Amino acid sequence: MCGTKPVVRQGVSEYVNSPTTDLFRKTDLPHGLTADTTEKLRGGADLVIVEGPMDAHAITPRAAADGLDLVAVAPLGAALTAHSSPPSTPSPRSPTAT
Repeated sequence: MCGTKPVVRQGVSEYVNSPTTDLFRKTDLPHGLTADTTEKLRGGADLVIVEGPMDAHAITPRAAADGLDLVAVAPLGAALTAHSSPPSTPSPRSPTAT
């Protein structure tokens, strides 16, 4: 998990999550969804939801270098929720959208 530090309690590793503040609530916005990437999505780019922030960092620029029009985003918490999911519409290239 990006940006966390391990804490050992009774021999079990746990992770300390960043605090929620008025300026930052990690459940509200997936990593990689910026004004620029939102415009790409509105312009028809495909949305790829990946496991973590480092995956999003790796995939989006590599896809652009390979001529693919996609945006990778990742949840900042332990799971992607309906509240943190980017709005999506079916892609004409995808057989199904859920």
